[in-house]
Amino acid sequence: LAGSDWWATLLQGAEDKARELGAEITVTDAGGDTVKQNSDVQTLLTQGMDVIIMNPHDPTGVSEAVNATVQDDVPLVVVNSNLSDELAANQFCYVAEDQTAVAESLGAAIAEEAKTKWGSEPITAVVVGGYSGETVTTLRGDGVVAGYESVEGAPPITYLPIRYGEWLPDKALNPVRDVATANPDLDVVFSLSDVMLPGITQGLQDAGILDQVVIGTYDGQMSVVKEMIDDPEGPVQADASNEPYKMGQTAVEM
Repeated sequence: LAGSDWWATLLQGAEDKARELGAEITVTDAGGDTVKQNSDVQTLLTQGMDVIIMNPHDPTGVSEAVNATVQDDVPLVVVNSNLSDELAANQFCYVAEDQTAVAESLGAAIAEEAKTKWGSEPITAVVVGGYSGETVTTLRGDGVVAGYESVEGAPPITYLPIRYGEWLPDKALNPVRDVATANPDLDVVFSLSDVMLPGITQGLQDAGILDQVVIGTYDGQMSVVKEMIDDPEGPVQADASNEPYKMGQTAVEM
């Protein structure tokens, strides 16, 4: 759950749907620790759970958890983050928003902002995703690029190699600080999750370029939306919202 509003909202949707269906939910939070997530799932199975709903911390690192559900013949519903292709063969279903479409809307919004801010001047951007080779990162990353390109008259854009923050603020800090320090002319950062945003902004601040960078981010956390309202000239200029409440509902329903 990572202590964020986003996860709390997903959980609320799951709990509300469970109450409607007469089901009981037990919630565990691995706190961003794959080893603990594997252990949590095995403990839940020992407790006799009929279904496991999991947001995988790592698409390959949760193999022990997935194999345990297979061994116990318990359906596994995966929500938000995906499993690797090999492990996904063992899931009952995968619940997520249309990540490409959401990301495209983010890319287009930042393109409009770039037109206003830089006109036709070429700009430099970097995308910060979760893990290399992960489906979520690929869909969202490709989406923001396509969305930006869809806007007529947007400034020419050069993308630096993607950085990975493992969907956590502390993991995003060093990669962003490094790329910002090495590229003081950086103009745009696409954060593929609001959860990484504190680390991204701290990395930009450490490199001394936070004031010049436009940030587009993804999730629609209310804390980020409030920050945008309170500081409309701040670095975060667009946040594309998915629907965690509906994801929680659908995961339980499935």
